[in-house]
Amino acid sequence: MSISAEKLNYLKGITDGMNLSEATSEGKLFLGIIDVLSALSSEKEQLESRVDKLGDYLDDLDRSFSELCDMIDDESADQTEAEADSGKEDDGHKAGKTQYKNPYEDDEFDDSEDGVSYYSVVCPYCESYVTLTGDLLPEKGEGFECPACGKLLFRK
Repeated sequence: MSISAEKLNYLKGITDGMNLSEATSEGKLFLGIIDVLSALSSEKEQLESRVDKLGDYLDDLDRSFSELCDMIDDESADQTEAEADSGKEDDGHKAGKTQYKNPYEDDEFDDSEDGVSYYSVVCPYCESYVTLTGDLLPEKGEGFECPACGKLLFRK
């Protein structure tokens, strides 16, 4: 029994001990208030029960969602490892067509003064352009993750 139910029972006991009658205005008022409080207390207990059940349900959903995410992560990791071993991306979508070129070959972007070489990489999956300096460019056969779509890009 909750504290609210205990207090309500206490108030009911007081009103019974006072011999309140519905014949008087005061009696009608106090007995009406007790009835309303009783109904509110009953509804509160029902709502608390439903909230507890919903909390349990949400905990189950959270557990299931976490397990599903773990399974997807495991499959994704296995797929990434297989792609790295074979040198291909998943489903062969434009695999092996990562383009590396120097976008600054004309005089306007001459990089000879600072000695830094720039390369533009076009992701074959999302077609995003990524500009890398020569020191960030992976060695042949190595790869890096496209910052736009997250796919592994390998240098041939």
